Amino acid sequence: MVAFDVNLSTGRWPFRPYRLQTLDLLVPHLAQYGITGGLVRSSQAAFSSDLLYENRELAQACRPYNGFRALPVVHPGYGFWRDIQTQAVLLLPSFQNYSLLDGRTLDMARAMAKNGHLFVIALREEDERSQHPRCQVKAPTADIQAFAEAIPQTPVIVLNALARECGSWSAANVYFDIAFYEPFTITESLLAAPKGRVLFGSHAPFFVAGAALSKLQAGLPEADAQAIARDNALAILHM
Repeated sequence: MVAFDVNLSTGRWPFRPYRLQTLDLLVPHLAQYGITGGLVRSSQAAFSSDLLYENRELAQACRPYNGFRALPVVHPGYGFWRDIQTQAVLLLPSFQNYSLLDGRTLDMARAMAKNGHLFVIALREEDERSQHPRCQVKAPTADIQAFAEAIPQTPVIVLNALARECGSWSAANVYFDIAFYEPFTITESLLAAPKGRVLFGSHAPFFVAGAALSKLQAGLPEADAQAIARDNALAILHM
């Protein structure tokens, strides 16, 4: 199975080290599992005060690796979003202390959507139970539906959502990955999920890439597994 991973990170995470935190280590590791491309975001951007610098460093890190796209972070308070050229951009509302439903955020989103951008939202990076006690970050789960409805023709990819959270979003333009998707009957749940809206995401190097792939190998029909592994993402990313 060949996979496109919408949920990859590179760079340092402030609370714990990860062995594969650089792309020169991560990309060969992913290849062992048939993951030949993906969207890559900066782990450092979540707590950085210089997002433009993080975006430049990320673009440089991704440049040698065909198939792996840099996912720059944007912020409604910083006007450099007007100069972003990549199709997909990252929003980190909880980490960067703004609301998805704030007027300034929605103005940015509508303007970028009009220019053909799509949005990736990282709900969380860690299980809330393992967060540092002085840095408790609450996922903006309740805002996803209204944000997506504000830009109904634009894909909104939500990363690291729990299965019960995914079920609360009825907007047809909301997509979600499977890194944190762990219902008790996962095969039946994936088959019942809205067709075309489930994407493959491993959350490597935070998680083991093979763990996400195992969710697609537990009885899913081959066509459904391949759609989640690669085809659904490539369709909305026009690749």
